[in-house]
Amino acid sequence: MIGLLTVGKKAMTVGYRRYGVRGALAMGLLTVVGYVLLRRALDRAADSERVTTASPSKPFSRPSTNRASARSPTLARSGRRSI
Repeated sequence: MIGLLTVGKKAMTVGYRRYGVRGALAMGLLTVVGYVLLRRALDRAADSERVTTASPSKPFSRPSTNRASARSPTLARSGRRSI
């Protein structure tokens, strides 16, 4: 996972190359603030009660498969064409 300092350093590098020292400070500060706000929003959304209400009321169950037809050689051959 990418850390806060990595994101800030990359943004400062880009800002410095484009706009000098002022650009480095502005880009770094704005990026770090945005990163922190985004992480807080995602953490709140993950802990939200709205997420749990979207789940189905019944637990997931797989549909039953007819395993006897897969094992039977006569039924497996019935769909093939003879050459």
